[in-house]
Amino acid sequence: MIFQNLLPAANILQLFEVQDACCEFLRSQLHPSNCLGISAFADLHACTELTDYTQMYIEQHFRCMIHCGMYLKILSTVCTSLTTVLQFISGVI
Repeated sequence: MIFQNLLPAANILQLFEVQDACCEFLRSQLHPSNCLGISAFADLHACTELTDYTQMYIEQHFRCMIHCGMYLKILSTVCTSLTTVLQFISGVI
């Protein structure tokens, strides 16, 4: 999507109105299936208001989110990473 290129460019060029428009668009597109991705994207690009809003959205829609594929994929990735870290730690000790 175009905002994925537009928002980082707006940040670099300090085009705050463009950044705000991108964040408002993303806010309007929030859905339980994409809120984790939008939250991560907002955090990556230092959009604190959008990050805060997505966190609130996640809290309010958590029950719906857990049935979405993105949540399950992220949960699987986190579990795999945690297992790798634990295996590394147990090998070091």
